[in-house]
Amino acid sequence: MLKYDSTRGPFKGTITVIDESTLKINGKHIKVTSQRYISGLRLGGAKKVVISAPSADAPLFVVGVNETTYKPNMDVVSKASCTTNCLAPLAKVQLNFSFLQL
Repeated sequence: MLKYDSTRGPFKGTITVIDESTLKINGKHIKVTSQRYISGLRLGGAKKVVISAPSADAPLFVVGVNETTYKPNMDVVSKASCTTNCLAPLAKVQLNFSFLQL
């Protein structure tokens, strides 16, 4: 999903799959996991966590909408839902277009 983003275009860096839980992005090893329920996660040692679904208590970010409000001290954040991420760029374009017509 990072390598071929249909909204933002192809990733301009390098991505290599090391194994089922490790990606190498621009030379840096990134651990990834997939669990349906947080109780199944083993987060020992994780410095940062990005939840790829809405969360009731983690700050929610949508790239192209509010990612600039992220602060480095936020250790657990939500990337919203796939629906939100697909709709947000279109809604933002429509909103901007509406202001131009006023």
